[in-house]
Amino acid sequence: MYLIEAIIEKSHIKENADMLARHIKESLFVYDDRNIKFLSAAINTKLSELDELYNKYQKFARIIESSKSSITINLDGTKLALTDAIAIRDAFQSKLDLLLEIYEKALKVEDKSKVSLDLDDLFDKIRELKVDVRTLTYRIDQAIWSTDISIKD
Repeated sequence: MYLIEAIIEKSHIKENADMLARHIKESLFVYDDRNIKFLSAAINTKLSELDELYNKYQKFARIIESSKSSITINLDGTKLALTDAIAIRDAFQSKLDLLLEIYEKALKVEDKSKVSLDLDDLFDKIRELKVDVRTLTYRIDQAIWSTDISIKD
């Protein structure tokens, strides 16, 4: 199984667990006392199913995170753990979002002489960060899509 398949499977397991949990919550109250034994047995069965789903979810989450930390990607001659690359990419993205917000706000100022920073320099920084984020995202995606991992029962 590829890492991306495990990530998708984990997502499906979580969706199923959430749906089952909603069903259990909706079935908690009995309006007719004659159905209480039947409903109680049904809820206990559903709780057991939910427990199994969460165990499976936990297994996939553990394997995925363990795999991410053991996978390395090469970035400009530097080997990075996939988890480090994701953290760096996320930090770059946060910085990029902030710089874009500042740039857009500065562009709205009618008198550009009132802007206290060089918009050309800011634009260059934004362009560089976009390239860095795109490059890291590509390398991360490439690693996630091409890494074969072992899922044992």
